[in-house]
Amino acid sequence: MTCDKGEAPRLVEHRPLRDIFKFKTHPYVMLGSACSGKTNLCCEILKEFGPECNDNNIHYLTGYMDDHPPYLNPVPKKYRVKGTLENLINIWTNIRNSRDEFDNYDNKSLLIIDELNCIYNDSERSKRKIAYNGELCYSNNVFKRTMNDILIAGRHFNVLICIAAYDISLVNDKLIIGDLIFMSNNVVTKYVMSRRNPDDLRHELEGIAEHVFKNEPRHTFIGLDTINNKFYTGRCELKGNDPVNKFKELVSRLKSENGILRSENSVLKRKIQDIEALISEAMI
Repeated sequence: MTCDKGEAPRLVEHRPLRDIFKFKTHPYVMLGSACSGKTNLCCEILKEFGPECNDNNIHYLTGYMDDHPPYLNPVPKKYRVKGTLENLINIWTNIRNSRDEFDNYDNKSLLIIDELNCIYNDSERSKRKIAYNGELCYSNNVFKRTMNDILIAGRHFNVLICIAAYDISLVNDKLIIGDLIFMSNNVVTKYVMSRRNPDDLRHELEGIAEHVFKNEPRHTFIGLDTINNKFYTGRCELKGNDPVNKFKELVSRLKSENGILRSENSVLKRKIQDIEALISEAMI
């Protein structure tokens, strides 16, 4: 549904992931707060589009390389790359160079940055010098130049690029963003306050968000095609990283530890059963 703020919702197209995410197009920027579902969506994109790529062309940049947090379990370790600026530069350089190595561009690549804040913080904290395009530059400047190059040139390669971030300010130029994905209401508020778009478009986004994040099923997100100024909605089906599932995982772990199920503590058993009932309700 879409609407201006305070008005009744009008129809907005709901798209399956296959109709939203494409190879050979502008990078997708996914904005959301912690536990808003960014990693879930990244994992689902990997599951949906990874089989179209060779293993060595799949790159999932993350701050976590081991089995924790558990919501990264859908990402095989062979695809995980430590989320550092140097690794991002190397991957992007290889994707760029692949254009010279192949006569045809059927060789697809998948680049998922989950999340950009890790790489940004890494570049800002150290402000070290890095070799970039034949010269030594400070890491924070290299970060900006690399991101601009990915956003501008990404559509010229047979690659699907997804960038998850807390804040749009890490993405430097709104004119080179193709699709923005809003995962939570607070990032919509920030975006609207930034005054990056005409008033009518921002007011329409507020109205859509007011409806979607209150009334639509969990993990529904809002997309904005910034090229055509068109809104749509989508939904992530992987639900491992929301608070309800975290409680579910905790209950499962409690029940399996040290024979809790065999315990005579009926009060503890009852509390676990109550939590499980609440989880079942919330998942509907």
